[in-house]
Amino acid sequence: MRRQRGHRGGMWESVLLLGLLLLLGHGAVVAQTGSEFWFDVPEANRMHSKITCKLHVTALTEAAEIHISLPAVTNPIAHARYASLTRVIPAGTRGTIDLATGVGSANSLFFHDVYGGIDYSTVSAIDQDLYIENVLAWTQSHMDGPQPFLNRSNKGVYLKAVNPTTNAPVNVNAYIEYGGDGNEVNIEVIPLKGPNALGTHFFVPMQTKANITQYDPKTYVPYPSINIVATQDNTHLKITVPTHGVLPQALWSASSNAGGNFSSLSHNIGSMCGQKVYHIWLNRGQTSILTPFEEERDAQIKYQTSTSGSAMLEGTEIEVLSGGPVAVTTRADNLRVGGAVDMVVDQLVPVNLVGTNYAVVAGPNTGDAEYIYILSTEEANEISVPQLSYSKTLSRGEQVALQLPNSNEDYTVLASKPVYVYHMSGLGNEKGDAVLPTLPSNSKEECTGSTAVAFSRTLSANFYLKLVAWADSPSAIGKFVLQKQVGGAFQNVTSSGEIAIQNQINDPNNWQAFRHSNGTPMSSWKFYQFQANNIQTGVAYRLVNSENVFQLAMLNGSASADYGYFSDYNKISAQVQLELTDEHGDPISSNQGGVTAVCLGTNVKLKTNSSHGQYEWYPDTYLDDPHSASPTARNPRMDMTYNVTVRGYCATVARRSISLKVAQPPSPVLSVPQRV
Repeated sequence: MRRQRGHRGGMWESVLLLGLLLLLGHGAVVAQTGSEFWFDVPEANRMHSKITCKLHVTALTEAAEIHISLPAVTNPIAHARYASLTRVIPAGTRGTIDLATGVGSANSLFFHDVYGGIDYSTVSAIDQDLYIENVLAWTQSHMDGPQPFLNRSNKGVYLKAVNPTTNAPVNVNAYIEYGGDGNEVNIEVIPLKGPNALGTHFFVPMQTKANITQYDPKTYVPYPSINIVATQDNTHLKITVPTHGVLPQALWSASSNAGGNFSSLSHNIGSMCGQKVYHIWLNRGQTSILTPFEEERDAQIKYQTSTSGSAMLEGTEIEVLSGGPVAVTTRADNLRVGGAVDMVVDQLVPVNLVGTNYAVVAGPNTGDAEYIYILSTEEANEISVPQLSYSKTLSRGEQVALQLPNSNEDYTVLASKPVYVYHMSGLGNEKGDAVLPTLPSNSKEECTGSTAVAFSRTLSANFYLKLVAWADSPSAIGKFVLQKQVGGAFQNVTSSGEIAIQNQINDPNNWQAFRHSNGTPMSSWKFYQFQANNIQTGVAYRLVNSENVFQLAMLNGSASADYGYFSDYNKISAQVQLELTDEHGDPISSNQGGVTAVCLGTNVKLKTNSSHGQYEWYPDTYLDDPHSASPTARNPRMDMTYNVTVRGYCATVARRSISLKVAQPPSPVLSVPQRV
């Protein structure tokens, strides 16, 4: 047996570390955090609005130095421009990087403010590198050769957050905001999902019930698209587009000499192709913009892209065959709903992070075209929405659109196999969109949600919070704390208006159960949507729960609306791993049977590395506290097998056992000398 070192109070003490990796590690589950983010800044039409675009980053427990680069850009002048965006954000605060300051000036990251009279073709390839906006007119296509590409650009953005002193990675939250600062037209937020945005297999939901409006002059018209960003060189993608009628939905290419199976247009720029499956290659930091084709006869129009809701790319499948993971965005610009026009954009999660149970809460003023879009990832997928008395069996890549008739009402989506649920919501006819996070189908095995979510109000217009929380024991309801940024840290709110919001959230009478949820996983959750106009504009807030998980979305606007979910999409589960160390941190090895030998008279500390959970150790023989995360077995005098059950977020459970073999002192042997 390993000799123990150290002596305390006349008794040898050994520390056995039971490494319990509970819920992806330990501590709080924080919304959409990461130290690395991949994304692009999608093109935004300006014909009815000046452009404003900001990147907001919230540092959490550590200060964060933010670095932004476009890895595929080789222009040294462009490198210097993006390097100048570096910011240090103190712990517990939000920092903002204005991407559109002085639009049209020499230092702006956006080429111009309005489209009228502007021709993107006048910008040289070298100068294009100076702008962060992913402009379709600046892409290139070539479908011949061993590594074809389609609407490719170098506009993939890489954000890295490190500790300013040690340069070690640190976790932050980040989102892009279009509009704001008095510009309340065509606003939208894009919550960046960090590591949850990266994957090798996606299906793409898109809205199909609203058309795109064009403004005069119609040079570079708004368009719908799927934007793909590669994180590694030589990434080979297989893309399968939907079939509309009897033919695949055609794609448009920005190059008239695209080659391959493309047909050149008789006027303007671009090409059209009607393939079902495309194989393309991207390098690190390159993007591909997939947009549906629609031939335009107007000689002004440069983009020959679809404006019809019936000719979108819903259900497109993206597979990485080799190379690294990618990030994918679904978007449409200038969607007309009633008399309103809006942009909708959201970053997707891969197939492995979607599920079979979803909570949907309609907006506070649904107006026209409040829809959910349900997209199946597998064949023979039985879906239902009990509140709408709707059920259907979907095929792989098939999407259905269901209108939500009543404001503030709850709906649940149940599926036999994983689906995406894409929600088109907003305030009246002003729309925003969000890919909804799933809820667990078996809350004892996995959980989704966050215990801390940072958010901010963009506009002085009406502001709403939408919450979905775990309501079974231990319930999140009644355990919320609202904080806001004060100086260099998040602090508990103190104003009467903000405290009133916190009290509203914690009042169990405000929370509602989901209708028709008995006997389903949704019965463990409740929701609350309310107007929160006492939240200040331009200030970073954080909602924290000390007991369990929740999901948070926000709606903001009047002349336009933004809508986004800011909670975590990752599935978290209880996983147990065992590691044994002594009091000095040195490993203690066990024999093949998993039994650890200790000396008689040794205090044995059984320690978990989880800071959250309810603990039960049994038997409790020799234990000082069987409900502690780290009980001590006081001088065990016989062999013991201790079992620990840890109840974590939602109703997840982790179990582990450890066996101790207590070495008994040798029995004295007396010998009597024999007389010779």
